[in-house]
Amino acid sequence: MGEKDDDDWDFDPEEPGESDDELSAEAFEFMTNDEPGTQPLNETTRPDHLDYLILDAEDYQEGARQSSIAELPDAPKNESKSKAKAARIVSHLDVSNSNPDVILNCLTRFFEQRSHPATFRAVHELTELQNMSWSFLKNIIELREHWEVRRDYWKIRYGGEIIERQKGELALTWRISCEICEARLDHDPSHMIDSDWIKDWYRLQPNDPGYWDFLAYIRERIKTRKDKELIEGLKMSDDDYNV
Repeated sequence: MGEKDDDDWDFDPEEPGESDDELSAEAFEFMTNDEPGTQPLNETTRPDHLDYLILDAEDYQEGARQSSIAELPDAPKNESKSKAKAARIVSHLDVSNSNPDVILNCLTRFFEQRSHPATFRAVHELTELQNMSWSFLKNIIELREHWEVRRDYWKIRYGGEIIERQKGELALTWRISCEICEARLDHDPSHMIDSDWIKDWYRLQPNDPGYWDFLAYIRERIKTRKDKELIEGLKMSDDDYNV
């Protein structure tokens, strides 16, 4: 993919704070409560910027689930930037089995709620690189929304204990969400991460893949499944060749 001119991304001025795609799973610091300047993430302390899920800070209500993509409200009067972002994404989607106007409207609402420039950049890069359908992109979005409310999934091992990672709602990046959706196409987004996997993760031994980080364990399970399917496919091809 070639370099983008500044105007390609100039829908919004850059905002301070972390975006939902600036922190990869590998880049998280495993912080403990007694480190200077840190606070545990609990029901009363939240990151300053949950750009992909919430509206503005004054619109966020602690403990209340934010609107999902299927529940987005009517558009405000000033929607030009969000609609421009949505139109750019729609131009990359395979809409052969969908109504482009419906998708445009839905994505406009989405970018009204999640207005950080990094959110648009992440979605744009995903859709630009592959011939993605709207239903698949919608699955990616819904999986990330599901992850955000599943605090029990934000687990890591650190200092001999299992703790909740700082800013765990940001750990499932757009790229990782895409990986999971590709591997679990036969599941609803809310079940793409099997609830039994966290139980399996708790039983891991130190040398087991994904031991230190539940999200890393999810990716290991997906990779193992893909490897098995590839091997089985090669075996079937050999059998067909030898008939």
